[in-house]
Amino acid sequence: MDLPADHQRIVDELSRLATEVDGLATPLSTGQFHWQPRGEAGGTGATGWSIGQCIDHLTRTNRIYLEPLAKA
Repeated sequence: MDLPADHQRIVDELSRLATEVDGLATPLSTGQFHWQPRGEAGGTGATGWSIGQCIDHLTRTNRIYLEPLAKA
């Protein structure tokens, strides 16, 4: 069964973005992929998410939404 057009557009866009993210992340070294920005000058500890953490978060979130979309 085909998805409704609006649902299919969402799935298609998520697929396109996954390909784009893969192209951006693949050339990064492990250090670049996991690097986290630090706090203010002199501060200690990471205060921002790494690229890897952002991608992981988006991937997990998309999985939560894609399954119900497919069932709908």
